[in-house]
Amino acid sequence: MNNDYLLESDIKEIYDLLGASYIDRLVGKTILISGAQGFIGQYLIDFFLYLNKIQPDEPIQIVAIDNLITNTREEKLERKTDVEYLNVDVIQGFDYSGSIDYV
Repeated sequence: MNNDYLLESDIKEIYDLLGASYIDRLVGKTILISGAQGFIGQYLIDFFLYLNKIQPDEPIQIVAIDNLITNTREEKLERKTDVEYLNVDVIQGFDYSGSIDYV
């Protein structure tokens, strides 16, 4: 059993447990994820990308921020149109011109 299978299995289980009423609140929204290159940040991004795959008509836009001190960007995600990466340190503050629905 490989890690990709476990991740996909976890994501499907989370989807099933949340149910449509919670998932529908995210459709078409913009979500900011800080620490995007960390374990939990990557997990969240994978979950939201899964939702976009099964509901492509109104994708969730992901604003992924990280200071990249301990990690580097994953190039496979940089090519996704629904993920915008910002290399910022939230402690220093930053400006974002777009609209954010959830953090």
